[in-house]
Amino acid sequence: MRIERYQSLLGSKDEFRLVLGDCYTYIDLNYPRSKPLYPRDDFPQLRKLLADLERHSIGLVLIDLQETFGISESYSWIRHTLTNAGVRVVNAFYDSEDVLAESIAAQYRGQAHLQEIDDGSDFVNFFPALSAAIGRAALAPGLRLGERRNQQFEAAEKHFYRIGQRSPYSAGREPFIQEDLTDEWFRRVHEIRAKERTERRECEQLYRLAPRMPGLLLDEDLHLLSEVRNAEEFAKAEERVNQLGLAKVVEGRNNSYVFHGDGFDVYADIRFKPKIRFYIYRLPKQAKASSRSRVYFELHDRLTRDMAEKWRTALGTAMRRNTDK
Repeated sequence: MRIERYQSLLGSKDEFRLVLGDCYTYIDLNYPRSKPLYPRDDFPQLRKLLADLERHSIGLVLIDLQETFGISESYSWIRHTLTNAGVRVVNAFYDSEDVLAESIAAQYRGQAHLQEIDDGSDFVNFFPALSAAIGRAALAPGLRLGERRNQQFEAAEKHFYRIGQRSPYSAGREPFIQEDLTDEWFRRVHEIRAKERTERRECEQLYRLAPRMPGLLLDEDLHLLSEVRNAEEFAKAEERVNQLGLAKVVEGRNNSYVFHGDGFDVYADIRFKPKIRFYIYRLPKQAKASSRSRVYFELHDRLTRDMAEKWRTALGTAMRRNTDK
C-alpha cells in the first residue's frame, strides 16, 4: 500500500508517466531472516520477480525496503540484483525521488515533514480498525487486574474508538501525517477560510435571512445536499419568490426577500437548489432577531402548479406546528 501511494505520486513526474502502466505485485513477508547477510532463500517472491523479468517487459521496479540495520545486517544486495537485471529501481522507503517530501511540503506548507511518517503512523492510517483493536487489547490486561477506570483509560478508549471509525485503506492514496498535526492543519485551514470570508464580505453581495442578521455570502453555510444556484437559476428563484408576494429589500450590499404578514415576517433563502427555504419570525418578539429562526418550511423547485396555494398551506402548517416558538 505504501508502494501504491508512492506510485501515484511518481505519476506527477514526466519521466515516470510513460512507464507507470500495468503493475505486477510481489510481496515477501517482513520477518526475521535466518541468514541476514545474504538471505536469498527467504525471498521467494523476489526470485519469482527475477524470473519474470526475463518473460515480461519491465522497466521499473518499486520496492519498500529498509536496506541496512546497524553495522552488519544489509539488504542492499536486493537493489543491486534488480539493477544488474536491467531495470530501474525506486525505493519508496527512502523517498529516493523526493516526491513524498515535495507533496507534503506543498500540501501542508511547512506544518508537516517526511520524518513524521513512520511505520506506526502508516499502520494506523492503512489499518485503522485493526489498530484500534490492538490498542483496546493492550488496555485489557490492566482492566482485568482491577485497574481503576480513570480519565486516562477513558480518553484512550475514546481515542481508539475514533481511530476504528475511519475508512480503511483510504489514506494510502495520498500523503498523510500524524493525527495531532492533521488537527492542527484543519484548524489553520479553518482560520484561512474565515479570513477569506471576511475579505469577500467587503466586496461581494450578501443575503440576510433574519431582521438583524449579518448578511451571508452566496455560498456560505451550504445546506446539506444542496448546491449554489448559477446566475440563471438564481434569477428564476428570485422571480418565483416575487410572485409569492415577497419583496426584495436592498440595504447597501445586503439583499433580503421578505413577506410582511399579520403579526409575522417571512424571510426567504434562495441561494441554494433544489429548494427555497422560508424562515418565520413572530412579531414583535422577533422583530430584531439576529439569527435564523428555528421555524421554517421549504418548497421544492420541481413544484410549479398552484404555487401561491402551496406556499400558504406550508406557511400555515409551519406556524401551527410551532405555536410555542
